[in-house]
Amino acid sequence: LAVALAGGAFLMTLSSDPVARAPAATLPPVSEAVATVAVIPFENVTGDPAYEYLVNGFTGELIGRLSKHPDLAVIQEESIRTPLLARLIPAAMAARVNADFMVQGSVLREDKFIEVNVSLQDLDGQVLWSESLREPYSADSIVSMQRRISGEVSRVLGTKLEAPAYCGETTDLEAMELYYRGRMEVGKRTPKGMTEGLELLKQAVEQDPYFGRAWSTLGGSQLVRSGRLRDAGATPEERQQAGVLFSM
Repeated sequence: LAVALAGGAFLMTLSSDPVARAPAATLPPVSEAVATVAVIPFENVTGDPAYEYLVNGFTGELIGRLSKHPDLAVIQEESIRTPLLARLIPAAMAARVNADFMVQGSVLREDKFIEVNVSLQDLDGQVLWSESLREPYSADSIVSMQRRISGEVSRVLGTKLEAPAYCGETTDLEAMELYYRGRMEVGKRTPKGMTEGLELLKQAVEQDPYFGRAWSTLGGSQLVRSGRLRDAGATPEERQQAGVLFSM
């Protein structure tokens, strides 16, 4: 009887229709990069090292905006700022990271104004686009400059895909400056820099609770910090602090 029942069940599976399956999700086609771009750290021509945070932050945010274009390959900031490349001229720096083009420029903070000179060049030094921007020193002006530069660079290079919105901006100048300062300190990857940077980033989000870019950097920095505190040789207090940072 058992053999007969098993045979009948087997025959039913052969004669029944296959199980209906949901259609597979249609993924968007992977786009090949139309160009690879290296954003060379902008030069601080103010003459005051105290404004290095502003230049550093401007460069980093410009890299982030260009990276939003799906068909534009952008060399990440950590790669460009490695000590190995620090002493190279811009063209050699871009060539070392296999870039096709480079964006370079300078930032001048003067009284109540900010001036940015920027150019897009190939590795032979041919200038494809350049512009000089001068605006009142404000968060709106800085964001507007970054939008214009990233938009023009992507247009000249012929990107075909629309970049998604660059969310998490702020109109609060104090929050932006705190964010840029914290971002620079965290980027040093030293215990002191991480501690000071985290505090500055916390102040930035307290100043503007809707500043998504600052929240994102704060979260990422806390993860890095918690990982370092859990390294071998950490004290019980450090491990406890690491757990708090990780959960946050």
